[in-house]
Amino acid sequence: MPVENGLLKWTGIVLMGLGILFVVYGIYFVWYAYSAKWIETPATISSVRIRTTVHTAGDSLHRGFLYYPEIRYDYSADGKQYSSRKWKLRTEHESFAERDEAVVAAAKFRNGDTIPAYYNRDQASVAVLQPGVGIADYAALMCGLLLGLTGWGLYAIRFLAEKISANT
Repeated sequence: MPVENGLLKWTGIVLMGLGILFVVYGIYFVWYAYSAKWIETPATISSVRIRTTVHTAGDSLHRGFLYYPEIRYDYSADGKQYSSRKWKLRTEHESFAERDEAVVAAAKFRNGDTIPAYYNRDQASVAVLQPGVGIADYAALMCGLLLGLTGWGLYAIRFLAEKISANT
């Protein structure tokens, strides 16, 4: 029983540590997204293209390609020129399972068009087309909570196992 208890103990500690790191990062990221002072500025689209990524997660039925439009735009802030391709703070654009869907999404944007972009007043090199916090921005925080609680549970099981074995 001591080897299993030691394994539970150290697995629990490692998972709690990872959970804490993810939670700290998640809190920072959500705080950053909420506290950023977004300033609207005109941006000029410099390129629109369809990007392809290989999706390998999950079983073989869910493997394949993901497609998303990459919209690169130029803007100026504080007298300097910048370029960005961020749709939201953490993403370039929504991804699609079908290339045709990505083409339809990209068709809304044409080279040379002027669109509103939003840059962070405190860090002008960071710009997005949609300011604010989305559901994906909470991912690190949720993963951290899950890891931390799992680690705490494993660590607690170790103590329960010791109490049960001490009473028998």
